[in-house]
Amino acid sequence: MLKSGQADVGLHVSYTEERAHYVHWPKNWVWKADFVFMTNQKTKAAYPLHNYDDVRRSGLLIGIVYNNAYYPNFWEAFPSPDRAHQHYDAQLDPATDAATNLRKLEAGHIQLFPTPLVLGTYMIRSMKLANVTYYDWILFTKPYPNAFSDASTYSTTRYPNINALMQAYDLQLARLKSDQIKYQQFIQRY
Repeated sequence: MLKSGQADVGLHVSYTEERAHYVHWPKNWVWKADFVFMTNQKTKAAYPLHNYDDVRRSGLLIGIVYNNAYYPNFWEAFPSPDRAHQHYDAQLDPATDAATNLRKLEAGHIQLFPTPLVLGTYMIRSMKLANVTYYDWILFTKPYPNAFSDASTYSTTRYPNINALMQAYDLQLARLKSDQIKYQQFIQRY
């Protein structure tokens, strides 16, 4: 929808080179996500994992979401030279969404799933997955900005185009983030 201009703004859109052809990101990100490996109780008890090398040596199957950007250090640990055509490292098992991977963890079909800690713990509670937990070490931290569509036809008297809206948005977000207490309250609330 961002590519065609059907959506003016996408929430929490990661940077990729392909997306850079049809969206612009403001300077300020909305939130930073700490990614961890979600796992099931049995795997966590049997495998004391502390880094990518441990995971690589373990041979455990890792669920990922098709087309997720993840982070360069993840792809360095699990090289997948042709992700565009869905050719992944043998240790990676792609699925269409996070919920599918969490259900696969619960059932023991995969043993690990990299996801933002906040999102993963929220989904575990909402899906009532008693067997799913996570490793405490952080895989990577990734900023999530909102993306503004280059094809947008958005226009008002105050903001004549999407770029003007993005600049005003970026300024307001910077002001909000300058007061870290208010900003954290905002993040916790929304």
